[in-house]
Amino acid sequence: MAEKINLLVAGGTRYYSGKVTITAASSASVFSTQPLSIGKLPLVKSVPGVAEVSAGIGTLLSTDASTSFGMPAMIEGSDMRGQDLESFKVSYSQGRALTSADVGSVVVGADLVKKLSAKVGGFVTIRGNSSR
Repeated sequence: MAEKINLLVAGGTRYYSGKVTITAASSASVFSTQPLSIGKLPLVKSVPGVAEVSAGIGTLLSTDASTSFGMPAMIEGSDMRGQDLESFKVSYSQGRALTSADVGSVVVGADLVKKLSAKVGGFVTIRGNSSR
């Protein structure tokens, strides 16, 4: 368990290095934030030193609240702006990275493949919605 926590922290440190995450001022916690309007994107991009701005949103995979050790299963979405500037590289044991043309498609992390019965090129059901 300690090794997994260390890997999560190290991965998070590498992923967020050089990035600034902005949420609305009324955000309650790390797992429950209020989205900032996408209309703010041009304002944020105009700040000196900002190379790109990407909109993203995330929520828990399960609608049932529960506690566990480690990170809960998450759903993350992004408009994928600035992918060419990304320094954090993800490796894929099967399949490939998504592109902006893959609207409605998903990449499933190794921890969720079995839980979602995911197969490359197949469909998964997430919160009652089927995605490829």
